[in-house]
Amino acid sequence: MFFAPGHEPTEQELSIMGTFGVRAAHALRASIRSRTVALELDRTRALLAVVGQAISQLSLAHTLETAVARVAELLDADRLAVYLRDGERLYSAVDVGLAGPHARLAERLLELALGPFRSRGSW
Repeated sequence: MFFAPGHEPTEQELSIMGTFGVRAAHALRASIRSRTVALELDRTRALLAVVGQAISQLSLAHTLETAVARVAELLDADRLAVYLRDGERLYSAVDVGLAGPHARLAERLLELALGPFRSRGSW
């Protein structure tokens, strides 16, 4: 602030301006802290979204592995698989004792099961 010569502020005005300055500085610091906390909150939310997605995928994979292992044990099966569909394609989510292009075979069996021959009995 600039004051013309002979118009200097009084002690009371200086005290009021000092109080205003302290309050303004406090408000600026609070604003900076608020922005910092908001940025940290955004980062935390993004991280939680990633972790949540990873946990859900890991949980699905673990659940499928456990289920396949248990079913294979109950049925005394050497070969077993669970296939999931991604669009029009099937992929093996979990398999035990299988090798080769078994996902293509599963796709073909699904086509037959859902295709025009679905209403006919098997052999």
